[in-house]
This record gives sequence, structure tokens and C-alpha cells, in this order.
Amino acid sequence: AGARVAQSLERARDLGLRDEHDQMTLALQELLIHPDLRHHPDVSKAIAMAHGDATYRAVTASWSQGRWDTIQKQMNQGKTIP
Repeated sequence: AGARVAQSLERARDLGLRDEHDQMTLALQELLIHPDLRHHPDVSKAIAMAHGDATYRAVTASWSQGRWDTIQKQMNQGKTIP
């Protein structure tokens, strides 16, 4: 499990998330929701927004549980992976 966490953190950094808390948030979400979560269009957009003034955490904090459930369902069905 430690290797997966390290890989997720590295991916978050590679995606340009500079804030350590943002990196940890995305890594945890990848572990809990789906390992390719970063490919979902909503999540990709949130990551892009975090390259500006916003943080990834701030962008995704207001997302409802229903939204996360839908994202997970879409990811599990392979509907959003390029």
C-alpha cells in the first residue's frame, strides 16, 4: 500500500499540484475512489484550476457526495478514461 501512496503523491506533483495538502487530497481520492481519478473531466478541470490562484481542495470541497458517487460510478464503468 505504501508504494501506491507514493506513486499517487508523485503523480499529483507531476500534474502540477504544488500544495502538499492538494497532493495528499488527490492521492487519497485516487486510493479511495479510483486509481485513474485524475482522468475524469471534472477532476482534470479542478487540477487545472489549482494551477492558478485556487487550491485543488478549495475547488473540490463543495462537491457533494452525490457528485463523487457519480464520478466513481463513471470511472468504474470506464466511461471517462481516454
